[in-house]
Amino acid sequence: MRLAVTLLIAPLLAVGCSGSDGVTADGGAGPASDSGSDSPIAPGSDGGASDAGFRGFCTNETPAITPSGAGVVATTTHYELYAETTPDEATELGRLLEAGGAAIAGWFERPLPAARMKVKYFRDAPSFLAGLAADAVSAPADAGGYYSPDTRTAYLYKQGNPYYSHVLLLHEATHQIHGLTRLAPQPVPFWYAEGHAEYLSRHDWDGRCATVGVMSVLSWEDLPAGALAEPGVDVGAIVSGKAAGSRADAWAMFRYLDTGANHAAFKAFRDAFDTNNTAAFSQLVAAPDTITAPLAAWLAGAQEPMKPVFTEWVHVGPAAVDVATPVYFSLALVKGAATHLESTFIVPASGTWTVGTIVSFTDAKHYTGVVHSSDGVVKTFTANGSAIWGNVGAAPAPAAAREAIAVDLSGGGATVTFNGKAFSFPQVSAPRVGLAASDTTGHFVDLAWK
Repeated sequence: MRLAVTLLIAPLLAVGCSGSDGVTADGGAGPASDSGSDSPIAPGSDGGASDAGFRGFCTNETPAITPSGAGVVATTTHYELYAETTPDEATELGRLLEAGGAAIAGWFERPLPAARMKVKYFRDAPSFLAGLAADAVSAPADAGGYYSPDTRTAYLYKQGNPYYSHVLLLHEATHQIHGLTRLAPQPVPFWYAEGHAEYLSRHDWDGRCATVGVMSVLSWEDLPAGALAEPGVDVGAIVSGKAAGSRADAWAMFRYLDTGANHAAFKAFRDAFDTNNTAAFSQLVAAPDTITAPLAAWLAGAQEPMKPVFTEWVHVGPAAVDVATPVYFSLALVKGAATHLESTFIVPASGTWTVGTIVSFTDAKHYTGVVHSSDGVVKTFTANGSAIWGNVGAAPAPAAAREAIAVDLSGGGATVTFNGKAFSFPQVSAPRVGLAASDTTGHFVDLAWK
């Protein structure tokens, strides 16, 4: 069965981004280019104003991979990435840098530097520290990533969740692009430097196209929840320098100001501040104290809608997530009081899978899921101090390699539907809806709930 796991999160400091030593519960796993990042896609927003620059970019580039030291070097049009990982992962990281870097540069309204930018991706924290020392770089304690203006290199190490590794990569890329293309050499406030990086690093990524500055469906770090749990984002104190604020505060300030009514004014402030840091927030945006209350009201609704209970879940796009949970049962919950969830699971090439929904959840040791497997059998999985599987029946095979999944809660019970066949459970304790998977690596799309 799955057991709860403690996630160790290191403090978030300076211009680096935190290490996140997330582990899977029970120890489970979580070519030459014809062109570079060649295709902008439309910006997204929270219903407020959109950016003048591009939020998204697609790439057709395949990095050139060469062995180097304990890893490989992935070379793209704009990046030289040293990565202590497999060639396949280095290829994906290089592609994400190309597409995500182009999107970040578009948001800054600056071209990417002509000279290739250097990024070093280490396999773990000790290797990261050794790599910094080899370059004579002194990073903040407990940082999981760091951009050094002296070496013009972004450094980071692999995290316990794939999405957070990618977030960290784009976080440091944001610092790098900001510093190399736009920001005058000057000290800047914590909230301003980290607001850019925390905001733009949240991204959609499908292997070809990256969109930055998004609201994730789910994430292990969950900055919006962190900001909501704090006593309040005191914009006046943070802007005046009386309080440093947290990374969650910085993210909240940037997202609120960039996607709402203050979009144009905030952009004018950033344009001026990047030239010299004498630009006055109160003159170009608003009196900081007047922003605290509306930001707090906005934040309550600006939350990631789902929560990964274990680390195997990865945000992909507005209605898509991946799961990679060899052997173990894993789940992700809708946070609110939803009574309906539906999704489509894309059957993997392996042809072997077990996926479904959660119908009951008390905590990470007490929950019930209902799943359908590639052998056609529908089962319940109950965690309650032990792991109990129970056969329910059989459901039709997915049509066109697309497994249709839905769950509805009503009258204290649940109805779960696989490919049009419904299974009723008249009574469930602590009813909740969410996604479930066991011994499966695959892709959920068309996520919707109410």
